[in-house]
Amino acid sequence: MAPIIRVAGPNEALIRSGGGSQPKITVGGRVIVIPIFFKAQTLSLEVMTLAVETAKVYTKEGVAVTVDGVAQVKVARSEEAIRTAAQQFVGKPQREIAEVALQTLEGAQRAILGTMTVEGIYQDRESFAQSVGEVAEPHMANMGLEIVSFTRATSMPLAASAPPRSRATPRSARPRQLVTRPLSAQRPSVTPPLSRLRPTATRRRPNTMPRPASPSPNETSRSSRRGTSRRPTPARPRPNSPTPSRRP
Repeated sequence: MAPIIRVAGPNEALIRSGGGSQPKITVGGRVIVIPIFFKAQTLSLEVMTLAVETAKVYTKEGVAVTVDGVAQVKVARSEEAIRTAAQQFVGKPQREIAEVALQTLEGAQRAILGTMTVEGIYQDRESFAQSVGEVAEPHMANMGLEIVSFTRATSMPLAASAPPRSRATPRSARPRQLVTRPLSAQRPSVTPPLSRLRPTATRRRPNTMPRPASPSPNETSRSSRRGTSRRPTPARPRPNSPTPSRRP
């Protein structure tokens, strides 16, 4: 069987396996491949642009923000990194490699947002991007990838979203708002006609003075006897007494 010559482009790595314990890595060169004894596969070294979006992430102050970033990721050019990436991504389409890298960057961005304030995210963009790169770089290196660049695109605090319950402001500490109505919206007072007015009955107050004690029947009879004049009763003749004789 005639050997086959494979040529790799400048943006891809050619991995030839089957000739020993370690595959042979060739970038931008050519390799002789014998079909029965060797197998050659390519791995793209092109840059992948990723839109890193994190929605509703709570910062150090407990404020929910949405941050979008843009990252450029590619397979590292060193032979060891290409060999590591070949063990995990060779034979897979580039979109699957980009999806794995995107999930790694989103996790690193969420971790950094939880340690920063809203003011720090807005003002210090370089420090934020550098922190995300430092957190994600070891994980990307384990897959044979490297971060070419990372920048924060936009960030927007979510005013409508509520903070966590543990940091919620109690109701007693919230300022009260007074609702005022314009004069045109106020309802005029209506006075009922005189025919509908009913006189209200005056309520008598209970008499708290002690009542005089009522006199007994004996005292009443005595007082009546004292006030009335006694008339002399005529003497009645006794029936057994003799009638006095009149003298001539």
